[in-house]
Amino acid sequence: MEFNALKVNNVKRLTDKAVGVSIDVTKEYKKAYSFKAGQYLTVEHLYQGEKIRRSYSICTAPTESQLVLGIKEIQQGKFSVFANRELSAGDELLVSSPEGRFTFENNRWRSKNILCIAAGSGITPIMSIVKEALTNHNSNTVYLLYGNQSEADEMFAEELEQLSVAYPKRLKLFRTYSRIASDKGAFGRIDNGLCLHTLKNAFNQPKLDVAYLCGPEGMIEALKETLHNYGLPEDKILYELFYSEKEEMSSSIEGQVQIDVLIDGVTHSIMAPADKLVLDSLLENDLDAPYSCQGGVCSSCICKVKKGAVEMIKNQILTDSEITQGLTLSCQAKVIEAPLSIDFDDV
Repeated sequence: MEFNALKVNNVKRLTDKAVGVSIDVTKEYKKAYSFKAGQYLTVEHLYQGEKIRRSYSICTAPTESQLVLGIKEIQQGKFSVFANRELSAGDELLVSSPEGRFTFENNRWRSKNILCIAAGSGITPIMSIVKEALTNHNSNTVYLLYGNQSEADEMFAEELEQLSVAYPKRLKLFRTYSRIASDKGAFGRIDNGLCLHTLKNAFNQPKLDVAYLCGPEGMIEALKETLHNYGLPEDKILYELFYSEKEEMSSSIEGQVQIDVLIDGVTHSIMAPADKLVLDSLLENDLDAPYSCQGGVCSSCICKVKKGAVEMIKNQILTDSEITQGLTLSCQAKVIEAPLSIDFDDV
């Protein structure tokens, strides 16, 4: 994974616990940082002697001049705390090129009814998708269901109001708050009932072409079934997790195992505990394997199994056909057949 040193243009306060970080992409890097709506960047920074690497969604549209990341402060989140409390204009960050499969389907020849559902900071990639959808085709209609704990927690509130004014007939926005009652929206979390109620009453039962969901795992799993029953094919329900529940899995083999790994054309061989996640073993051996979230919710650490076998603790990224082809998330994989040979270049 390649990183370039880029300067921060501006840090804009969005809420008491969230900022929009504008990155200065100079002319020489314009091509490297072109992106699709919904993608993310991985940011690396040395903080208090520790290298921190995190992924954050781009919240601007590809047609906008600025590249902005939305970063919500998470309790004990080292980089998010730094970004919200210390990061300022003129600072330099190491930034990877855009990645991610949660992207807007660009079709300038046909208008669409597009449902977007976001909970909390899940709005960051959704903002990019909403803006791209509205400008991509002058007949696209976007239905946005946006949930927060309170009005004070609502990221991009001002910008959403501006979009509603600019596109009064093509952006249908409905808010809900889980901890306060407000005349700006409903009360409650986004679940099956609220989703169907909003589609029927606030959005007047539109015939949907595609849905984009971003938020916690529980919400995503519930709404996938709801929207499928509403009439959307499974391949038109696109989602990205911002939080994933961890599961424990015991390894079927014990002791040390051999792992051969190809990274950037160079093969490395290490011995590692069988019960340790593959990516953790690689990083502990100072191998520069690509990674970002380390939670199984991005796609930075995908590699291909060439020999041996692994089993993933959690997978919300790869399709069954991709797994059959040998692809795996190294941050979620444990060795179940050794020796293991994996390739980060052939993905």
